[in-house]
Amino acid sequence: MKIVIIEPDTKSVPYQVLRVTGYVAAVFSLIVAILLIANNVSVTRLDPVHSPALVKLLDELKANPRDAAIREEIRELDLLSRQAFFTSQHFTHVGVALLVGGLVVTVICFKTLNAYRAAPPYPDSSDPKQDLAATALWARKSVTAVGLVLVGFALVLALPWKSPLDAPPQEGLATAEPTPKALPADPASAKAADPATAAAPVTPPAATWPSPEEQLAQWPCFRGAGGGLAKAGNVPTTWEAEKGAAWKSEVPLPGMNSPVVWKDSVFVSGGNATTCEVYCYHAGTGELRWKKTLAPPATPPKEPMEVPEFTGCAASTMATDGTRAFAIFNNGELAAFAMDGTPLWQRGFGLPESFYGYASSLVTFEDLVIVQMDRETDGFVRGIDAATGKDRWKIPREFGCACTSPQIAQGPQGPLLLTAAKPCLVVYDPRTGKELWRAESLEDADPGVSPAYADGVIYTAAEASVVAAIDAVSHQVLWTADDYIPTICTPLITNGLIIYGLTDGGIACLDAKTGKVLWHEDTDSGFYASPVLVGEIVYLVDKKGTFHIFKAQRSGYQSVGSPVVGEEVVATPAVVGNGLFIRGTKHLYRFGS
Repeated sequence: MKIVIIEPDTKSVPYQVLRVTGYVAAVFSLIVAILLIANNVSVTRLDPVHSPALVKLLDELKANPRDAAIREEIRELDLLSRQAFFTSQHFTHVGVALLVGGLVVTVICFKTLNAYRAAPPYPDSSDPKQDLAATALWARKSVTAVGLVLVGFALVLALPWKSPLDAPPQEGLATAEPTPKALPADPASAKAADPATAAAPVTPPAATWPSPEEQLAQWPCFRGAGGGLAKAGNVPTTWEAEKGAAWKSEVPLPGMNSPVVWKDSVFVSGGNATTCEVYCYHAGTGELRWKKTLAPPATPPKEPMEVPEFTGCAASTMATDGTRAFAIFNNGELAAFAMDGTPLWQRGFGLPESFYGYASSLVTFEDLVIVQMDRETDGFVRGIDAATGKDRWKIPREFGCACTSPQIAQGPQGPLLLTAAKPCLVVYDPRTGKELWRAESLEDADPGVSPAYADGVIYTAAEASVVAAIDAVSHQVLWTADDYIPTICTPLITNGLIIYGLTDGGIACLDAKTGKVLWHEDTDSGFYASPVLVGEIVYLVDKKGTFHIFKAQRSGYQSVGSPVVGEEVVATPAVVGNGLFIRGTKHLYRFGS
C-alpha cells in the first residue's frame, strides 16, 4: 500500500516563534543558573557575623577597648556587610523564581514544537513512516529539557533560602525561669541566695497606675509616653561645651540604654559580663541616690555570656510606672525595684541568642510591664504583673532575632501594643495579649527601628526594607518609601512630618501622608539616638555627641543650635519640665535649670 506523507510544518511563523522562544528561554535559564551559583558562593563570604575583616577588627578592639576609631570602623564595616548580605539574599530569591520560569517556558516551547513535527498520513495509509533520525533527535532534546528541569530543581534545593545567621543556637543556651524570685537587699547575700528557698516576692503598697496625663508629664520609657513628644518646657537650645550642664554624674558601669525620668528620679542601668546594676539619680542635683546589683541567674547558663560589642550588656531602656522601676539585661534577667531602691522581684528568660545582643526596651501598660524578646528560638512577648513578676499573658513569637522595642499607642478603637519583626508589624491587645492584626511591611528586613504611631497611622522601617505607613483601622499599607531608610533611629511623627536620623549620617524629613522626601540634611556623624520634640523644636544627638536642634517644618532644615555633650552618645534624650537628660558613654547629664 502506498503511504503518502505530509511534510512537517516547520517553516510557519508560529513554529519559528516557538523555536526561537524556546532557545532564548534555555539560554536565559543557563545564564540565571550561573549567576545564582556565583551569588551563592558570594553569600558565604558576605556573612556579617563571621566576616574575617570584622573578626579581625573585634580582636583589635579587645586589645584596645578605648580606641574610638576602631569602634567606628567596626560599625561602618558591619553596616556595609549586612547591606551586601541581604541584597545578595534578595537576588537569590528573585533569581530562583526567574530560573524556574525560564525552564518552564523552555519545556513548553519544545513540547509544542513536537506537534508541528508529527504530520499525520493520508487516510489511505495504515502505518506511519518510520524516521529513525528524527525520532532520535527529538529524544535527545527531550532528555536535555528534562535535564534542565532537574538542574533547576536541584538549584532550588541547594541555594541558601536561609542565611548563615539562621543557624540554630547551641543547645542549652536558652533557659526559662517561669517563677520570679525575691531580690535580697544586700548584693553580697544575693550571690549566696538559694532559689529553691528564696522568700516570697516583696509586694509594695497597693497603688493604681498613673493616668495618661501623668505619664505624658514624665518620661517613663524609651522615647517617653508620647512617642518622643515632650510637654513644652524652657529647654535650652545652646550651652557652653564642658560647662553648660546643670550637672554631670558618672555612671559606674557602661550601658547604651536611655534615661527614664519620674518626678525627681532618673533611672539608668549598666552592666558587664559578670554584673548587672540599676542606678537612680536625683533629677535636680545629679546625686546618686541608690545603686542595686541584680542577683545572678537562678539557672546559670551552660556557657558564659559573651558581651556583644554593638549593644553591650545593658542596651534595653528601663521603664517605670511611678511606683516601681523595671530593668532587663542582655543575660535575660528582669528585675523590679521600689522607687526607694527596695528590691521587689527578679526572674530570668535565658540568654537571648543574637550576635548583636538584646536591645528591646521595656514598656508599662496599666499594671503590666511588657517584655518583647525576639530570638532564634522560644521568642515571645509577655505581659507581666508589675507587682508580683508573674505572667499575666504570654504569646510565642517565631520571627527570629530583632532589636525593636514594643510601643503602646492609643488607637482609634482602643489601646494597641505595637511590635515589629521580620517580616511584619504585629499588633496586640496590651491587656490580654490577643493578636489583633498584622501587616506585611517588613519583608527582607533587618529590624532595628521600633514602630511609631500618630493620627491613626503606624509607621515602620528597617534596614534592607522600606519606610511604610499602615492604617490602624483598615490595616492596609498606605504607602512605602525606599529613600533614606533608618536602621536604628526611631522616627518622630509631628505635624504631618516624619523626622529621623540615618546611621551613616544625615537627617531626613518625609511627608507623613505620602512618604515623599521633603528635605535631607547632611551631617558629619551618624545617629543611633532617636529625635524628641519640645514645642516646635526637634532635638537629635549624633554619635559624636553633637546635638542637631532645628525647627520641625516642611520647608527645609533650619538650625536653632548645635551644642555638644562632651562625649559620644548613642542614647535618646529624656525631657521633663525644663530638663534635658542625656546619657553619654561614661556620664549622665542634665542640661537646663
